Amino acid sequence: MKRKGFTLVEMMIVVALLVVLVVAGNRMFFSVLKGSTKADKLALVKQNGDYALNIMQRMIRNARSLKECTVSTVEIDNPDPMAPPEKRWTKFILDTTNHYVASESSTLSGADARLTGTQVWLTAGSFACTSGADGEPDQVEINFTLEQAGTTNRPEEKAAASFHTTVVMRNID
Repeated sequence: MKRKGFTLVEMMIVVALLVVLVVAGNRMFFSVLKGSTKADKLALVKQNGDYALNIMQRMIRNARSLKECTVSTVEIDNPDPMAPPEKRWTKFILDTTNHYVASESSTLSGADARLTGTQVWLTAGSFACTSGADGEPDQVEINFTLEQAGTTNRPEEKAAASFHTTVVMRNID
């Protein structure tokens, strides 16, 4: 009489194949999950950098004049003609020590207003200013790099982006 069923060897082969499939599926699942997390972090970094860059561009482009320019700060004279001169300045700050981009303004009584959130860090940044000659407008070059706060040392988990632009001032006077 012949018995129907599986031998022990057949069962071990099936179990081994299932284990291989589960391990491969887990690796693929976690790989996709890591990629999605990094994409979300990169989107946050880019959103913060674009916001800070757009604010600086708009205000510098429309400024009456460039008051001061260093590697880490740019101070401009705001275009409000009705305000007294001591009440119409704005300073942009690239603070790599405290990891943020900020603006300081006479309308805020000199208080810092962060242009980047606490989830991202400024890791590098600089301003470079060029005075216009022969009636040409001044130019301000803005460079900075942001990355998500609390990064690990694993490169596949880091999300960072560099931002660069040159703003030509309108010099409204």
